[in-house]
Amino acid sequence: MLVTNNNFGHLETINKMLSGAQKVYIAVAFLKSSGLTSVLTSIENVLINKGVVNLVIGLDLYITDAEALYVLYELKQKYKGVNLYLYKSKSSTFHPKIYSVRNAKTKSTLIGSANLTNGGLISNTEASFYTKNNDDLFDQVVSFYEEIITNSDCESASHLKIKAYEEECNIHNTEIEKATKKAKKIIHETLNSPLVMKYYKEYCSNPKEMDNLQQKRQNYKEAKKLVRKINSNNIKNKDDFISVYEKLVGAAGEGQLWHSGSIFRSKNIVAKSYKEFISFVEVATDKDILIQNPEQVFNKILPFKNSITGLGFNVITELLTTFKPSKFPVLNKNPIGSVKYLWGLEFKEPGSFKSNDYKSYAEFMSTLSKDIGAEDFIETDHFLNYVYWKYARNKT
Repeated sequence: MLVTNNNFGHLETINKMLSGAQKVYIAVAFLKSSGLTSVLTSIENVLINKGVVNLVIGLDLYITDAEALYVLYELKQKYKGVNLYLYKSKSSTFHPKIYSVRNAKTKSTLIGSANLTNGGLISNTEASFYTKNNDDLFDQVVSFYEEIITNSDCESASHLKIKAYEEECNIHNTEIEKATKKAKKIIHETLNSPLVMKYYKEYCSNPKEMDNLQQKRQNYKEAKKLVRKINSNNIKNKDDFISVYEKLVGAAGEGQLWHSGSIFRSKNIVAKSYKEFISFVEVATDKDILIQNPEQVFNKILPFKNSITGLGFNVITELLTTFKPSKFPVLNKNPIGSVKYLWGLEFKEPGSFKSNDYKSYAEFMSTLSKDIGAEDFIETDHFLNYVYWKYARNKT
């Protein structure tokens, strides 16, 4: 059985495996407090019922939370059934994600890409293989675990070892913060180059472009009103949906309120999943969602892209821009082409973006907006489209 966070997810699977478990083997590259909290009650229930929990936690790359290690160490002090090991590689990276459990009747194993983190268990795009009653695989996991804990890179956890790791993390994070500030300074200086400002001044001096920008702003205001009509009270069937959606994305030979090119081409395909689209709109326009950062919001809406055939990130980000134009930039090939032309920076193809890619993209666009003095991402996108059609189109 394939487990992803879009179907019966990793968190649900692991908690179900731990229910009634007598012996547990967990080996993960990264542990976060957020991930541990989600399964801590299930782990403690195993221990309360005299079960044994074996854990190997990776310390490479300083991603694992020291706070989470302290929590596990306290469990080790409280219950005899905890065996906790820390793995810090000398010349490679400790990278397994294995959860294997034996109870009175069955042996089950989950192996794949999910670390013991909130992202791994809930929000990331992860995939793992789950099997039940596969004794051979369970035995192989036990052998692998025994091989790991005898490796010289693996040590039994102690308070002093966790404390030493915590101090190393603090040093690492401090230096990373310094490097990040330095990188942002370099990016700022690069974005605010004389050539970029020359193009922006040229753009602002073009009456046609300024008129077009004002029309674009008005279109987004109209789009906001239309999007609010996409709900279960107003949309009873596919035709109802098309009558509203077509005004947003356009139709051949007609105008549109959203400005990403060719989004009208998939409207009939999207319409087949109009009920799912209504659910998408409810999530993407929810005030509690929109106050979150771009990466978090992207995580929330990725499942809709996977479930609604024909729905692209251009439409998704057009909707986000409609409601928060100072927070969510539109994602399509034109601004990406201009960025490549002006700065030589290459973002992924829009269709392959993940949440961390959109985070980087939004941060870049935010810095650019501030540097050129744009009012919001509507203006930034409009400016980059100007650059694309006048300069970058045939050179990227």
